Amino acid sequence: MKSWKIDRRTMLKGAGGVALALPFLDVMADSKKGTPPKRLACVFFPNGVITNQQSEWCWFPKEQGKNYKLNKSLESLEPLRSDLSIIGGLSHPEARKYVPHATAGSFLTSSMSLSHISIDQAYAQEASQHTRAHSLILSVDGGLGSSSRTRTISYSKYGQPIAAENDIRRIFNRMFVSNAASKKEARKALMEKKSMIDLILENAKSIDRKLGVQDKAKLEEYLDSVREIERRVVRADKWLDTPMPKVDPKAINLKAERAKPEDYFRAFYDLMFLAFQTDTTRAATFQQGNEGDGGSDDIPLLMGYPKGHHYMSHNIAKHLADYGRFDQFWIQNFSYFLKKLKDTKEGAANMLDNTLVLYGSTTSKLHYGRNYPLILAGGKGMGYKHGQYHKFDEEKYRMSDLMVTMQNSLGMKAETFGDSTKNLNDVFLG
Repeated sequence: MKSWKIDRRTMLKGAGGVALALPFLDVMADSKKGTPPKRLACVFFPNGVITNQQSEWCWFPKEQGKNYKLNKSLESLEPLRSDLSIIGGLSHPEARKYVPHATAGSFLTSSMSLSHISIDQAYAQEASQHTRAHSLILSVDGGLGSSSRTRTISYSKYGQPIAAENDIRRIFNRMFVSNAASKKEARKALMEKKSMIDLILENAKSIDRKLGVQDKAKLEEYLDSVREIERRVVRADKWLDTPMPKVDPKAINLKAERAKPEDYFRAFYDLMFLAFQTDTTRAATFQQGNEGDGGSDDIPLLMGYPKGHHYMSHNIAKHLADYGRFDQFWIQNFSYFLKKLKDTKEGAANMLDNTLVLYGSTTSKLHYGRNYPLILAGGKGMGYKHGQYHKFDEEKYRMSDLMVTMQNSLGMKAETFGDSTKNLNDVFLG
């Protein structure tokens, strides 16, 4: 008997225009369209970790290789150790030149001064042709922040920061809630934007003839950004006629707020999970806090800690246990996300096998821009082999070398990233 196939985007349709997105079914994997998508999630946390190997709260294990022991900060990862690699020794050399509080901007770009795209946006450029949303950019603080207190880790191909979102209900509604009136208004708004872009591009032709070489280059860079907006408008218009995936609002705590940090952080992870599960996007970032005082720095205070996160990072000896427990809190929520992906069957594997997840910070201790604490998880379906603690020699390797390998596994054609000098394929890919 011939095997039958159904498309990845097949909907269950009922009366009244109600449509429900199917989960990934085994029969979908029989077709090229139904191959489980590759996804990328990147999570950043600020202010570094405890690096004192004499402390039970030390973030890094003592032993390298497969027989490492997780200390208290990372102990919730134990059931997932075969699905992840702990990484030490890597960093972005160029980022060390800048003030400590600004380094979040280099996490996914490798640079604070060079105009360079972040790896999530580089992947989104290729993967978004298949999805309703280009990418999902989340941050506890939201917005852009400032050059010394960045609130986003996602950057365009010209190195421009892309504003992050932090309104959980609004994000959920934008991805999963629609009605005829909102569809009509959305199409009207898109057409107005399209008309405006057409006028800009038309007027640019007459201006271009009057400019010198350097100004022409600047104008072309600007127009390239406008054309990218145009491409997104066209894609958005196309997707208006495709029913939004229907997601049960009970799948996420839409009332989660900062006053209850665990519910709040898990709601952000649930947004990423639902966006991936419904194939709304294949690239997502989450900044758990900004470097320095202000913004999300008060999260520990809301949990009953005596001081904010930034203050504790400058007074580790005095607040060792509190700082360690907060690291533990962050990892527990990260483990929650990984477990949710792993427990969701997808074809012959699970969602974690088809999702590459990078977790880390751009400082190790007291704004020290070396030896980044990093975790690379998932991606077994892309060829990753996990289960070890890797400590790299910073004189020979850079974090951007790891990003080359990430690009390779995601199917991107680029052989370099930022200031990379090699790749780490031999270390991480089987």
